Amino acid sequence: MIKLMFRYSIFLLVLVMALGPADLQAQQQEDSVSMKYMLEPVDISCGRFIYLPAADIQTFDSKILSEHPSEQLSTLLSDYANVNIRSYGYSGLTNVSLRGAGSNHTAVLWNGFNIQDPMNGGVNFILFPLYFVDEVQVQKGGSSALFGSGAMGGVISLNNKLSFDKGINAGLYASYGSFENYKGGLSLNLSGRKAVFQIKTFAGSGKNDFPFVNTEQFGRPEMRQQNAAIKQWGFSQENAFLIGKRQKLSTHLWYVKANRELPPNMAQVSSEKSQLDESLRASAEWQYRLTTGSVNVRSGLFFNKLRYSDTENDFMALHRNMQSISEAELKLQPFDRRDHLNLGLNFSYEKAQSDQYIVVPERTRTALFASYILRLIPKISLKLSARDEYVDEHFTPLVYSLGAETDFFGPFSFFAKYSTNYRIPTFNDLYWRGGMAKGNPDLSDESSWNSELGMNFAWDKKSKRVLTVHSSAFYSRFTNLIQWLPEMGIWTPVNRKEVLSRGVESRLVYNWFHRDWLFKSVVSYSWVHTTLEKKASNEPDEVLHKQLILTPEHQGNIQLKLRYKVWSFVYSQNIVGKQYVTSDHTDSLSAYTLGNIALAYEKTGGAFPWSIRFRWNNIWNTVYQTMPGYAMPLQNYELIVSIKFSSKPIKEKKGKI
Repeated sequence: MIKLMFRYSIFLLVLVMALGPADLQAQQQEDSVSMKYMLEPVDISCGRFIYLPAADIQTFDSKILSEHPSEQLSTLLSDYANVNIRSYGYSGLTNVSLRGAGSNHTAVLWNGFNIQDPMNGGVNFILFPLYFVDEVQVQKGGSSALFGSGAMGGVISLNNKLSFDKGINAGLYASYGSFENYKGGLSLNLSGRKAVFQIKTFAGSGKNDFPFVNTEQFGRPEMRQQNAAIKQWGFSQENAFLIGKRQKLSTHLWYVKANRELPPNMAQVSSEKSQLDESLRASAEWQYRLTTGSVNVRSGLFFNKLRYSDTENDFMALHRNMQSISEAELKLQPFDRRDHLNLGLNFSYEKAQSDQYIVVPERTRTALFASYILRLIPKISLKLSARDEYVDEHFTPLVYSLGAETDFFGPFSFFAKYSTNYRIPTFNDLYWRGGMAKGNPDLSDESSWNSELGMNFAWDKKSKRVLTVHSSAFYSRFTNLIQWLPEMGIWTPVNRKEVLSRGVESRLVYNWFHRDWLFKSVVSYSWVHTTLEKKASNEPDEVLHKQLILTPEHQGNIQLKLRYKVWSFVYSQNIVGKQYVTSDHTDSLSAYTLGNIALAYEKTGGAFPWSIRFRWNNIWNTVYQTMPGYAMPLQNYELIVSIKFSSKPIKEKKGKI
């Protein structure tokens, strides 16, 4: 009885922290390993997602990612996670929107660090080669209490995982695709009982002069894309060391460089714009195992450079920024490992330089976070997280997340969640000067609250037929949203917008296994109704209560995969509903559907597994746009050959997709 009362007191303490005065400091990021197995040769992940109540979290592991070594992160998210992709073409900016929120409302984590650009709050997904990533996780819904500023619409987590005692492993891939796209990569992994060394490198180039139908010009002429070439290369280097029986040290280093020509939109005759992007990410983490928990200390440095050039108008702009993030985290599993307690402290420093700033802005951010899982009885859990952050000389809104889940009902489980969230203004919002625009240093933080109800169903018949269903309904309100408006001829950001987002998301996965045959089907659908509820004084009343621009109300995806021994065939169909491009709905992008086919021969097992894959995209020759005025390619293809070497070959396993 005393132990139970003590458990309740811990839970209530965290609850008071979340609901009491905002005199604490909080922020969080994580890339931890489970307490009990932290230093075992095979790490068992125990990230912050466990503090979300059975929410819709999709995980794409190294097996799935190895089938897409040459693809961009945005392609994976579009084909498998049913998210809204906003792309300016093959070589242009590409970002995502989750549940109707803006791209700067999606937190992107790299090995636990939030790498959203402090200058614009976004992340260009074209700069993330899947070849460097071991795991991708997608979580939809606000979770600022867990991941800090920017996690108002959801989180995309990119993780690298190193395993011990795997011997020598090497690999390479090469691909050729339409429009003179060449890509290739090399990897080497040396894995001993107490140390791991891994290095990867990739390079790619493409002319991207694809034909397209120009829907913006009279007669819809067929034209060829111009000024769209891209050259990329990069490398990653990672290490892990076991120190005694309780300690682990790991390091991660990424460098990616891209030279991109920026194509004209359909209304323009030509373009001579280009952009150079460079990013360097380095981090180190120390983990110490306790009897019932762990201590994690990590630190990271992140540098980004962007050079924009427009030779036609004799204009050039240079932007640089850096981030330093350090974090200490204590994780405990008290009461016979039934509960989870997480406490941490985060310190961040950000600095930027830009030709469009008259100052060199910098800021410090200090945060304190706490999370707790209270298991009332074996089948009911309550989950609470809280965060407060001190930015320079002010506190951000205190945010928290409270959820519950139960699996009392056989194959059914149910969950509920309520959270508050925030996003601090970017340096561009605060300090931009130039181009008839001026930042506003008096901006307030954006905020939102989210509520969600959901159900999961799992059915397994002798491991030969597996059916899982996820369905959830959400309701969110965003306030104090930053909006750039013209005032006296100068565009200035102000906290004016309020947005209401509600919808339903469902996903059904069915697997069937029989001897050498494997069949998998995935059906996803989302209905997202996001409307403007508060407007600026100079906007017409017609924009109120209408679906936000570039936000499809209906979106879905169908995947069918069939495998027989070493052969596999995949068909996917992406369906994107109508998108408005003006706030009063006078103009829109038509709904479209894209069909893709992939055929593969994969020889697994043995010391030299290899594969050859062929992907045929947009097989129905659909004319479509994801951003107004920017062309997307018609039919195109890619051929990928990969080979690996392992000094400790793994025996081929059957019966898995």
